[in-house]
This record gives sequence, C-alpha cells and structure tokens, in this order.
Amino acid sequence: MEKSYITKSLLLFILLLNVCCSSYTKQDYKAQKEFLQKLEIIEKFLLEKGTSNGEILDNAVEFIESLTNIKSDFIPGKEITLVPSEQNLKDWKKWYEKNKKRMFWDEKEQKVKLKL
Repeated sequence: MEKSYITKSLLLFILLLNVCCSSYTKQDYKAQKEFLQKLEIIEKFLLEKGTSNGEILDNAVEFIESLTNIKSDFIPGKEITLVPSEQNLKDWKKWYEKNKKRMFWDEKEQKVKLKL
C-alpha cells in the first residue's frame, strides 16, 4: 500500500513538474494551429484536383513559403500561378514536424514567427 502511494506521488510530481516547466504557450499553439490550417487548405486543393478558391490557396501557399523558405511549384506566365504538388505538401509537413516547437505567434505583428 505504501509503495502504491509513493508511485502515485512520484507520478503526480512528474506531471506537475512537466506542466510548470513547460515552455509551450498559447502563442505556440496559435502559431501551430495557423500553420496547420494553411496546410489543410492545400491538402483540400490537392484532394479535389484544383477546385479551390484561388485567393485562399495563394494566401495559404505564400504564408507557408515565407515561413519555411520551401517554394511551391508554379506555372510561369503573365502572372505566376502557384500550383502546390504532393511533394510540396510532404516537404512542408516534414518541415513542420522538425520546426513546430520553434513557432510562435507574435502578438505585436499579428503573425507567426520562428524562435532562433
């Protein structure tokens, strides 16, 4: 019985320590949510074979490109048309998994940024 109490107490201590010392903030969550919402727009575009609002898609691609420095595929012409590919999506998801802990929401500039 005493062993069970010690185990429970130790688990509670570890949990509290993790919560207290976690550097994860609402700003981190907001930044990650923003990024994932943009990825979702691109995924829908790819699943629906291009039936998407062009302006919304362009905004999502430009947001992700500016944060990741990974450029989307495009069709050259009078105006450049962004056409994200499955490979672009994979690259952006891979980047996200590697860098999501560096992302935060800058309240002053109202945008996602990366911690150095």
